[in-house]
Amino acid sequence: KFLVEECGIDEHTYYSALDEDEISRVEYETDHIAVILKQPRRYNRDDKLIFRVASAGAFLFRDKIIIVQADSVPIFEYGKMPLRGNTIPGVLLRLVYHSTRHFLENLRIIRSISDSFENKMETSVTNKALAGIFSLLKGLTYYQSATGANQLLLLKLKTDARKIGFTEEEIDFLEDITVENKQ
Repeated sequence: KFLVEECGIDEHTYYSALDEDEISRVEYETDHIAVILKQPRRYNRDDKLIFRVASAGAFLFRDKIIIVQADSVPIFEYGKMPLRGNTIPGVLLRLVYHSTRHFLENLRIIRSISDSFENKMETSVTNKALAGIFSLLKGLTYYQSATGANQLLLLKLKTDARKIGFTEEEIDFLEDITVENKQ
């Protein structure tokens, strides 16, 4: 209620930040910029090989950034955080960078689990191994869709870099994130 009524965040856009099926995008409002992006959900081994994605929202005002996400997870955790991006638009880049690094970390986990299944399947094929492979494929489909949507978001951010207010250093950082997200 505070974010909608006091901060002026559009209610639909607020709920989009919490909807895992929402696509990544940038919206320009009167007094702020709204960005919806995709990020992986935190994975743990008890999740039965389910790798899911979530949406997050970043609302950039002249004097603050408000970040909204459905999961209670740290927003800057994966990989060494570069010191670039200390302005309000730069914090958005750091958020996108974190999401990209988190996807890469989870893809390493998927690769490791896949290798384990491959080794097991060389000796015998079990229903558990097949179910695991199907779960991994489902997760990879989510990840492919999410990283593709984030790639389009990154291209939009690059096109609108001046309008958003990125510094030259942040534009370079944006290009680095774009390359890393493609990987």
